[in-house]
Amino acid sequence: MNVRKLLLLSLVLLSAITLGIMAQGLYIPSANEPFYGTWMNEKISPPKTIHYPYGTFEDYKSLSDTTPFRNGKSTFVRKSTDSEGNVYYETNDRMSFGIVLHSIWKISDSGKVLEMVGRAAGIEQKDFPKEISQKDPHYFIYYRSNN
Repeated sequence: MNVRKLLLLSLVLLSAITLGIMAQGLYIPSANEPFYGTWMNEKISPPKTIHYPYGTFEDYKSLSDTTPFRNGKSTFVRKSTDSEGNVYYETNDRMSFGIVLHSIWKISDSGKVLEMVGRAAGIEQKDFPKEISQKDPHYFIYYRSNN
């Protein structure tokens, strides 16, 4: 196959993938989403998580670790902002060991607090959690690192 045909085929496949994602109604993160960055809380496990553009993330066993013990990819289903300026995401988080979580994330209007609740897809429930509650056994809270 010559280069021109290969380039055309690649372009067609990329367009089809993009249209497929848009047809599913997924949210495509922009270059400056508030979830990007390092989030920490030494009182929970994992105590450190780093979220990168376009949904990849790494989890660490301690605040000082530089090598993650697991990673994953979030697919963004929906993004919304409430009247107070808090940003919400509904995500499907695929962990490196295969489990998929339906999650709701809330980032405070200040951008310094990340709260989330998640459920194993198809095991604990089929849909997203309905709310973020500190009483939920799957509740996590992180604080943005200044690093």
